[in-house]
Amino acid sequence: MKKEHYLVVNPYQYIPFTNSGGKILNYKIAQYLGFNYQTFVLSTSDNEKPKEQSYQEINILAPKKYRYLPFYKFLTLKKIIEKLQISNIIIIQPYLGATFISLSKLLNKNLTLISHNIEAFRFKSMGKSWWRILFYYEKWVMRSADKVCFVTEEDMNQAIENYRLNKDICFFTPFGTDFKEIPKTSSKYSKQETAEIFSLDANKEWVYFIGSQSYMPNYKAVEDICREICTRISKNSDPIQILIIGGGLPLEIDEILKKSTPQVKYLGFVENIDDVIHHCSTMLNPTLIGGGIKTKAIEALAFNKNLVSFENSAYGINREVASNKLYISKDGDWQNLYENLLKSIQNNSDISKDFYEKYHWEAIIETII
Repeated sequence: MKKEHYLVVNPYQYIPFTNSGGKILNYKIAQYLGFNYQTFVLSTSDNEKPKEQSYQEINILAPKKYRYLPFYKFLTLKKIIEKLQISNIIIIQPYLGATFISLSKLLNKNLTLISHNIEAFRFKSMGKSWWRILFYYEKWVMRSADKVCFVTEEDMNQAIENYRLNKDICFFTPFGTDFKEIPKTSSKYSKQETAEIFSLDANKEWVYFIGSQSYMPNYKAVEDICREICTRISKNSDPIQILIIGGGLPLEIDEILKKSTPQVKYLGFVENIDDVIHHCSTMLNPTLIGGGIKTKAIEALAFNKNLVSFENSAYGINREVASNKLYISKDGDWQNLYENLLKSIQNNSDISKDFYEKYHWEAIIETII
C-alpha cells in the first residue's frame, strides 16, 4: 500500500445507499481509493457499516444541519488530520468547503473537490429562490480548491465558464462501473418465475425505470410515464410492461399507478434487483428536471442494456463509447421517446469495449489521485 494518506469527507449519510447514485459514488471513491492508499472516510454518525470496506471510518459528524456551519468541529478535525498524517483531503460536494479550505490552508494539505453536479444550477432548475447565494459560495469553494473533479464534461465546462475556473485544475471523473467487460448476468429465477413473484406479465417485453422515488424529479417522471408512455402503449396494444423500481413513492403517485393500465407496475425497493433487470432489455429514463449523477444510466449501459432517454437525463454520458445502445430524444418530445422505446426493444447489439476502459472505477480513481 502506498504511503499517501487520504481523507475523504462525505458530508452526509451515504450507507445504506439503496438507489441513490450520489451515495454510491461516494462509497466507490472511498472503496477503490482504499485498495491502494491508506484511506479514511469522515462522515456522519448515522452511517451503517459497509459490507465491503477497504478504508477506515471516522463517523463523528452530527447528522444535523448545523454540521454545515463553517468551522464545525474545527479543532477536532485539525487533530485528526495531523494524527493520521493526512496528505490529501477530498471533499464530496461544496457544503463543508469553508471548514476544509481553512484546514487545508492551515495545514498545507492538498484539497480536491468532487462535484456531483453544479449545485447552484440544479436548485435553480428546481425553482429554489436562494440558488444565487449558493452560486457565489460554490464558486468560491471551487476556486479555492487545488483540484475539482466533475462527473460530467458538461458540468466541467459549465463551471469553467460560469465560475471562471482555471482549466488546469479541472478533471472529468464520471460515475463508474465495477465491470471491466460485459458481465455474464444471471437470475435465480426464469422470466416466468419472476413474473409470478412480482405479479408481472411474462409475455411482454420488460422495460424498467429505477431511482429513489422520494426524489421529486423521479416521481414526476413516474407521473409522466403513466400519462405519456403507458397511454401510447395501451392505445397501440404494444407488448411492453414498464417496471418502476425504487422505494419511497409518495402516496398520491402510488394511487395514480394503481389506477393506471397494466402497462406499468410499481415494484418498490427490490433487494435482489439483478434478478429482475436480467430479464429487461431496456432502461427508460425520461426525467426532465433536476440534475445529478446519471447513475442509473451508466449502470444500465454497463449491464449492456439499451437506454431510452431525454437529453436532460442523458446529460454527461459519453456518446462515442455507447452510441449503439443510446436512444436520445429532445426534452419533452414524448412521441419520439415512445418511438425510440419501440426500436430499443429490438436491439440486441453489445456495447463497445471502449465504454469499460473509460468508465471502470480504477481508471476514474487514477484520474482523481
